[in-house]
Amino acid sequence: AENSFFDHDEQSLMDELVGDLAYALAMDASEQKLAYLSWYDPLTDLPNRQMASSFLTQALARAQRQKTSLALLCLDLDHFKDINDSFGHPTGDALLCLVAQRLQQRMRATDTVARLGGDEFIVLLEGVQELSTVVLVAEDLVSHLQEPFQLENLVELRIGVSIGIALFPEHAQTATDLLQAADSALFKAKQKGRAGFALFSEELTALATERIQLGSRLRRAVELEELRVVYQPQVELVTGKIIGAEALMRWQSQDLGLLLPARFIPLAEEIGCIVPMGEWILRQTCQQGRAWLDAGLGPISLSVNLSAHQFHQVDICQVVAAILHETGFPAELLELEVTESILMQPGSQTIELLRGLRALGVRLALDDFGT
Repeated sequence: AENSFFDHDEQSLMDELVGDLAYALAMDASEQKLAYLSWYDPLTDLPNRQMASSFLTQALARAQRQKTSLALLCLDLDHFKDINDSFGHPTGDALLCLVAQRLQQRMRATDTVARLGGDEFIVLLEGVQELSTVVLVAEDLVSHLQEPFQLENLVELRIGVSIGIALFPEHAQTATDLLQAADSALFKAKQKGRAGFALFSEELTALATERIQLGSRLRRAVELEELRVVYQPQVELVTGKIIGAEALMRWQSQDLGLLLPARFIPLAEEIGCIVPMGEWILRQTCQQGRAWLDAGLGPISLSVNLSAHQFHQVDICQVVAAILHETGFPAELLELEVTESILMQPGSQTIELLRGLRALGVRLALDDFGT
């Protein structure tokens, strides 16, 4: 016990579970079934409230010992009573099983999904580093559970979900308190109109709501032609001549005004907008470079940043080649900046992509060197 990886409380829980397992092996079938029902939900085969509480206590012990964070999401199906009243309890039970399956499919193997009872589920996320990650998971679950469910009797049902979120250590220190905080946040989510989520902290809920609204606007930024390119010149000190420029993106939002990259680029990477935005700025830069050449200005090198998401596209070389061909901008005047973190990715794919880009005639530059 002195050499155990677990603290005292967690070790006690583990000893209890091991003891229960040893006892279960000696039982007959009926006794084993009874033991199973004490830990698992018989309808969905998910861990039940007792097992979830045990998992949560152990997770909190790990988080305290490792000084990490975790998030508890409490989910409640919207208007589930109407399903039972309209279609009967067997249909309601079938829907709960499908919801359980869909939750398990969307979560990582390291996440815990449990059914507390009725139409209430929990999802436990360990090792949480950023609030934005939790918000992204909540958004995904709300969206995914709104998709129609097809029952075996060919009945198609649509149902929404409300989610309450509590964080450790920000909102609670014990399993009981964390469950209460998540349940309180769930009540707020339902008060806001259902089919959404809320955090236990009003301030964090406001930040999450702002992020969702910003993401919604950002998805339409290219379509609404709100993105802009500005050029930071590279000047030769001896002559004062501009010999190059770096293309930088700005977002001129109709609602929010001018936004700098630090405000929207990380969000674009999270919600999957960065690839089309990256192609947009590459095309705009090559078009501008061609226009300057056609106007009689001397050739200058134009530099564009490649995000990690863009770089690992299977067809990134084809994308760059197509844009160069479309715009007529000379490949030798285009410089692509890749971050040091991209180059540190293991495997041969990175080298192959770099060779493919170099074969097009473009120049490559290392960005954020030393990080």
